[in-house]
Amino acid sequence: MPNDASELPLPALTGDSSQVAWAFQIRRQVDQSFDRISVAVASGTNRYKALTPEETAVLLAVVAEHRGDVLGKCSAQYFLEHWQDPVDRAQRLIHTDPRWLALVEARAARNPKPDAVAPIRYMGFDDAKGVRMFKFGRLPANPSTPVYKISVHVQLLLSHGISFQDAPSMCAAILASREASSCTITEEDCLSFIALRPAKADRKAPRRKAATAEA
Repeated sequence: MPNDASELPLPALTGDSSQVAWAFQIRRQVDQSFDRISVAVASGTNRYKALTPEETAVLLAVVAEHRGDVLGKCSAQYFLEHWQDPVDRAQRLIHTDPRWLALVEARAARNPKPDAVAPIRYMGFDDAKGVRMFKFGRLPANPSTPVYKISVHVQLLLSHGISFQDAPSMCAAILASREASSCTITEEDCLSFIALRPAKADRKAPRRKAATAEA
């Protein structure tokens, strides 16, 4: 029977001949999975970036410890029951180890990420005396979330042929270009929005199904 790729002295597998043959192949895949993790740790790739040399040495020792423990099992049934997916199982074994989790926390403390600012979203509108007020804010909304309000006279939209469906897009563009928390759309704003829209001839016409020939 061929030897495993590992340089570790591996025990002979116990079980019936079919179990041993199958488990031998699985054990070789397990060994290769741990080897790939060790290479990634040593080279600082994937999730192992930005570790200090000391942290890398610690993690390599963790991988070697788990590798030796698993490959030291002699029961063929152990590999058949627990290691049918060696790549995923080896990664989970390392990534749930408290020592790796401590390294992750230490790395995060050295390289804190700035809080991501949630994008401004359209939140609906209110109508009052011929004026439509479009509301925008950051999600998830809470009582302290600022609400940005853009007001527009309905007659102004109608006179320029701007649909109520297009109005939120126009308001969002205006809000992005101004720092005020509220404002009123002017005729100049409407004209600027219209100028940026594609001409009707440039808009794609809806597809029509080809008429089927009657028999």
